[in-house]
Amino acid sequence: MIADIYCRVSTGGQAKGGGLARQEFACRAWCAQHGHEVRNVIQSSMSAFHRDFLRRGPLFEAIESWRKGYWQGTAEPLTEEDCDPKVVAVDPPDLLVVEEFDRFSRLPPFDTLFVLKFLKGIGIRLAVADDDQIIEEFRLPTNQRNPRPPR
Repeated sequence: MIADIYCRVSTGGQAKGGGLARQEFACRAWCAQHGHEVRNVIQSSMSAFHRDFLRRGPLFEAIESWRKGYWQGTAEPLTEEDCDPKVVAVDPPDLLVVEEFDRFSRLPPFDTLFVLKFLKGIGIRLAVADDDQIIEEFRLPTNQRNPRPPR
């Protein structure tokens, strides 16, 4: 399978440390262990606590390119008028690999579920290297009563 790796730290200052390199190393090792070909490494120094990382920045650009089928390298949403014959055609990867789930998102669960469903809709599954897991199902449990927390 083709894999793109997503490495994220929360600030530019953290990007100067070894966090991005550590994440990339762990993700590449996981891909090698499972026989996945790494195509791209997407690096970001944007917080995943707010929705900004889904509106601009490296992950947004990658998602837009996968959705549209071409890469233009702009942080602005792509429209049909933006399509230039010189842009590079891009197929979505089979997997988006992160070191830990919180590197992908720290949004509330329903917001994160929405993003995961969107990725699944364009053929991308999320892999979490530290958990050695590919997230296959994007459903919340149904027909279960919500137990009350212990007192």
